Amino acid sequence: MAISLLLVAPAFVVIPLSFTGKRSLQFPPEIWSLRWYREFLDNPEWGRSLATSIELALAVTAIATVMGVSLAFALDREFAGKILLWVIVLAPLAIPLIASAVGIYAVYIEWGLAGTFLGLMLAHSCLATPLVTVTVFSGLIGLDRQLLLAATSLGATPWRAFRKVTLPILLPSVAGGAVLAFATSFDELVVSLLLQNSDVRPLPVVMFSSLSFNIDPTVAVASTFTMLITISAALAVALARKVTR
Repeated sequence: MAISLLLVAPAFVVIPLSFTGKRSLQFPPEIWSLRWYREFLDNPEWGRSLATSIELALAVTAIATVMGVSLAFALDREFAGKILLWVIVLAPLAIPLIASAVGIYAVYIEWGLAGTFLGLMLAHSCLATPLVTVTVFSGLIGLDRQLLLAATSLGATPWRAFRKVTLPILLPSVAGGAVLAFATSFDELVVSLLLQNSDVRPLPVVMFSSLSFNIDPTVAVASTFTMLITISAALAVALARKVTR
């Protein structure tokens, strides 16, 4: 527990840094102020990038969840080529991200998807789907098949058994996978750097540009928003799991 806190604690330093009244990223701040929050909210570029990231992450969450759940159920069955499908599904996690980004960029240039919202959405979905698949598949491993047999023996159709038995049991795993997909898209930088343009710039890209060319505490504000949104999504899932037990 102590080691976990020690490893995580530096990430939360951006929160007090975002309330500094000075232009430098000094910790702890000598002067506390909301100055950089006003700068963030008044700057249309930061607002657009935050909105783009949220829209992108929500779209990726929907796509990756549908694909991940479908793949998990497919991989739960026995069929020829199952190992090959596992390799394909897990490839985005095993291949270095920069290599994937270069490959995606080269293909998307040919397809006219580079610099588009659709291109970013598809690329992020490719990275997020394996996480949903693995999470839901783990839930399927722990699923008590006797419950399904009992439901079907009592006259439930396969669809009704899935809707009334399987889905409620797997819901925490599906929700957990969805949060991972959201966080993957919302925090993704490498692929976004290659596929972005001046009209479609996710928040991590603008943060990276700010750190490269004009370091000020506004980037700490953006980091704080990123952390709060991601942590809120994870807490919502944890709370939902507690309520549904």
